[in-house]
Amino acid sequence: MPFQLDQKAVQHVFVGTWIILIVGSLIFYRVASPAQKQKMQPRLAIGGGLAFLVFVYLLQGIKGLSFAAIPVALIMYLNVKIVKYCPKCGALNRNPYMFPVPKYCGKCGTALDEAASG
Repeated sequence: MPFQLDQKAVQHVFVGTWIILIVGSLIFYRVASPAQKQKMQPRLAIGGGLAFLVFVYLLQGIKGLSFAAIPVALIMYLNVKIVKYCPKCGALNRNPYMFPVPKYCGKCGTALDEAASG
């Protein structure tokens, strides 16, 4: 790493950042419309993964980053492709076994490919 950082301070910022992201996401997903949830889901999945990789780099350097990059990228990709929000009721829908991707809402039965209103 080209510069030295206080590892304890980075760890505290890491934990604080994740607490803020979790609380913010919980609030967002409670108040957002189904269309907003579906629109923001890929951005939040990718942003969370990139934030995690930044902290891995700050804590472990390039070796840690090279070790974590592929699994984190795979998780981000799967979150973008597999997680769906119902356009009618806003419920989160995903198959616990990854595949197949759900086609209908498990809560209200609406087709998940329909355009979200709101």
